[in-house]
Amino acid sequence: MCGVQTDDFSTCTKCRKKTTVDNVWVAVDYSGVVKDLVQGFKYERQRASAFPLAGLIDRNLPFMPKETIIAHVPTATARVRARGYDHAFLLASRAR
Repeated sequence: MCGVQTDDFSTCTKCRKKTTVDNVWVAVDYSGVVKDLVQGFKYERQRASAFPLAGLIDRNLPFMPKETIIAHVPTATARVRARGYDHAFLLASRAR
């Protein structure tokens, strides 16, 4: 919530009082070519960007058990219609 990064990716002591989220892992810094990929994927219908973005998730998140499931938060129906696909679903289905 406050943006402070802890050594173990846990929610900081101050924010822990305001949320039930224990940890947040960031796959990669949102800048440069990654930012371009994400924006193209979300706003310019560049579906093929799902593959390199999923690869970043796979390579950069901490080790998780094989049975870990990566799920998505469904995108609003109007956005799916406008974009032609649910980008969150596409990304989650390509990861792992």
